[in-house]
Amino acid sequence: MIKFESRIKIFYRFCRILCFPISLFAALVVGDIFLPSKEYKEVAETGWQRRFGRGKFRNHYSPGELVSFMKTRHFTIAVPNEIHVGYDYFATNKEPLTIMVTPIFKVPSKVSLMQNGHHYTALIERTIYSNHYGVHYLLLVTSLFVVIRKEYSHFNFCVSVFPPLFLIAVYTIMFVV
Repeated sequence: MIKFESRIKIFYRFCRILCFPISLFAALVVGDIFLPSKEYKEVAETGWQRRFGRGKFRNHYSPGELVSFMKTRHFTIAVPNEIHVGYDYFATNKEPLTIMVTPIFKVPSKVSLMQNGHHYTALIERTIYSNHYGVHYLLLVTSLFVVIRKEYSHFNFCVSVFPPLFLIAVYTIMFVV
């Protein structure tokens, strides 16, 4: 039992040391959205729709969520359906999309379009900043908590496992999906 407890303490120290760079990364991710955005004006080349989350839920068939995507020269972004459906992809003079991008990680955050006299502005879906759970905030809070708490306790050990897990989630949302 003592051997097991000493191994847990060593693992806690390892997680705590790991939380120092994780907290710096989390601070960069959280601070990135609050810095002035960079503006890109690009024309959409193609667009499509995809359905996510189909299946049965409590004996009812769910058609899932329909998400529209637009591809420009540098970005592939999820946009509201009215922007995608109303956009003329085959026009000779296409309307430019104004895409606001975060300065550090280059994550698209907002899209604007002037179409038929109407101005559409929307937050870009399916990014780290549009995540409903706020995983980047959870990453920052838990990693700072572990960095501040030096002494080992069972509670501190349990919390120290979360920053690496949240880091994997943030990495997956930002760079893989």
